[in-house]
Amino acid sequence: MKKSIALLLLCCLLAGAVPVHAAGSAVKISSAEDLLKMKDDPSGSYVLTANIDMKGVAWEPFEFTGTFDGNDYCIINVSVSENPSTVKTVYDANLVDYQAVCSGFFSSLDGAVIKNLRLMGEDISASGDSSMFVGLLAGYANDTTVENVVLNGSAEAKTTGHCFGTGGVFGFSRKTVIKGCTVEAELICIDDDAVYKEEQFMGGVYAFGYGDIIDCIVRIDGYDSDHGYVHNGGLVGCFMHFDYDNYGYGEIYGNRIYGQISFYEDNEDRRAYCEPTIGEIMDWPAALYDNPDEFRRNEVYTYGEILSAHCFCANHAEKVLTAPAGHGDVGYKMTVCDNCSYGKKYDFELPVSGRIKNRAYQEWDSQLDGCTDLLLFTTHADDEQLFFAGLLPYYSQVRDLNVQVVYCTDHIYEPGRHEERKNGLWGVGITNTLDSSGWLDYYAESLDEALYNLSWSDGLTMDDVVEWFRQTILKYQPKVIATHDVNGEYGHGQHMLVCEGLRQCLDKYSDQFPFLEKVYLHMWDQNPISLDVIDQRYAELDGLTPFQVTQKFGFTEHVSQHQWWFYDWLYYGNTYEQAPSDPNGIKYASQIQSYSPLSWGLYYGDPSLDVRKNDLFEGLKSYQEIADEEEAARKEAERIAEEERQEAARKEAEERARKARVDKIRKIVIISIGSVCLLFIFTILLLRAYNKSKKRRRKKKNDQSSN
Repeated sequence: MKKSIALLLLCCLLAGAVPVHAAGSAVKISSAEDLLKMKDDPSGSYVLTANIDMKGVAWEPFEFTGTFDGNDYCIINVSVSENPSTVKTVYDANLVDYQAVCSGFFSSLDGAVIKNLRLMGEDISASGDSSMFVGLLAGYANDTTVENVVLNGSAEAKTTGHCFGTGGVFGFSRKTVIKGCTVEAELICIDDDAVYKEEQFMGGVYAFGYGDIIDCIVRIDGYDSDHGYVHNGGLVGCFMHFDYDNYGYGEIYGNRIYGQISFYEDNEDRRAYCEPTIGEIMDWPAALYDNPDEFRRNEVYTYGEILSAHCFCANHAEKVLTAPAGHGDVGYKMTVCDNCSYGKKYDFELPVSGRIKNRAYQEWDSQLDGCTDLLLFTTHADDEQLFFAGLLPYYSQVRDLNVQVVYCTDHIYEPGRHEERKNGLWGVGITNTLDSSGWLDYYAESLDEALYNLSWSDGLTMDDVVEWFRQTILKYQPKVIATHDVNGEYGHGQHMLVCEGLRQCLDKYSDQFPFLEKVYLHMWDQNPISLDVIDQRYAELDGLTPFQVTQKFGFTEHVSQHQWWFYDWLYYGNTYEQAPSDPNGIKYASQIQSYSPLSWGLYYGDPSLDVRKNDLFEGLKSYQEIADEEEAARKEAERIAEEERQEAARKEAEERARKARVDKIRKIVIISIGSVCLLFIFTILLLRAYNKSKKRRRKKKNDQSSN
């Protein structure tokens, strides 16, 4: 009996040592303490339910074989500097096998599923004399799927070992799937042995191996100091099917690659592989296409000096930018070079609230009915990236406003442009579903021609156009509206129609729009402002200007329109009538000579709000700011009400205590008086009894004397 009880107690203790959950359910992770317990059950299923800061928390990577759903929440400031105990068999391109230390957030993944996770501000490093692979997510991965994950941080391997590498997701990859992920990786490889010619690998997704890489955005800043054989790539250092039963496996397409790898190969028997997608292809992937890049191979020839994260710009001009934490946005600081694209993020802070979106994974929010800060009426799918260049990334990402884009034509006969406009909007930070009038697109050289086209194509009149504007404005209730030039920029009649339709709507129905504060027209010469905020660098935009974001991630998606003069206008500052502002390309909107994205004028609203005259939203509060103030006021009112309640309760308690004291005193007084009275009566009685006794004794004595 005693043995049975002891066994039962032991089972209870063991059960309490690991997370317990019903079959099919996931353990909820909401704190650093919860996260640390995952190691006790590495094959379990987990879901993140809150943002977690791991600063100051010792994290030890471990082998994971379960499922981890990040639920779009983030884990920030994970730091690993001690080598994990995990050692795996890895290979080089010659099929030589090695025993390698593996490090990352996890040391290794096997049959795992990682999804919807945001790991930001990581600092993962390994060092020693063994072979090693380091990745931001894992040093080694086998038969693992990673989807809709955001990774940001540094992965470093410093060793005298004979085979090593670093990767933005994995170090060593075997039959993996990485889909819809965003990777911002600073990768560092340091070969500490100047004699042995080791095998080195570096990749923005994985360093060596094979696996699918689909629809990812990769920003790599790599540094490789090597005395052996270099294999570096924007996506993969070396692609090879070392398992011949999986030959032909691996699809790599739909990815965007940015950044550079700086390296030296101090080796007379040179390889020096460094390419935008795959450094060295030992076996061809099943698919390899549609991976546009802005990648730079930066080979240096000063051997011996270890390359570290820094800017190689000849005119380095460093500045520190700050991105404050917001709703659904982590906060951080960023060192940038004002003359090139170099930038490094650090000091991450948790979001004020909410989940974090993934730029590589398009999950569209609903339209901003009734809560739009800025409503942009744009005619065609590309105008928002051209004449309004910089406006969308500035107000949606830097200012964190609710920005709704409404197109005033639909490209029914050019269906490819529908996908272009979605990808372009997503690239500049618009995540809520676009809207469209559905009107057909026909070129017109005047307002009258545009109205005529609209009449026979859609059966609409100007009154119909005005009514559509009225209904759309009432739907979104914007604080600010922006739209085209009255002259249609370069004279496009449909641009004119959009501008005129809005103006007539305001003239006729402005009393129905009490929420509307301002309306700006492009190039309007009255109450002019210069939107120079789009030519400043911001940490929220990875050190780029809003105009540069439009150039790099917005109009680039409108491939069908690159054949027209707009392309030269946006990237070289010229039109078919003008010479380029800069034949080498422009970086600032201020360099554009005509139809400037900086030029706006206040058509409707209070001009006194525009003091600096460089911001469409100057002097206004966003819906979120108003909601935050109302929430703060509500909490303050609740605090005051609670203080008043507590004060009233305190006074009531004091009054009850006072009454209790009075009652107690009254009782004491009554008892005391009663006691005194009783004592007095008792004394009287005693005296009377004494007197009677005395009389009796006297009488008795007298009687005795008489006898």
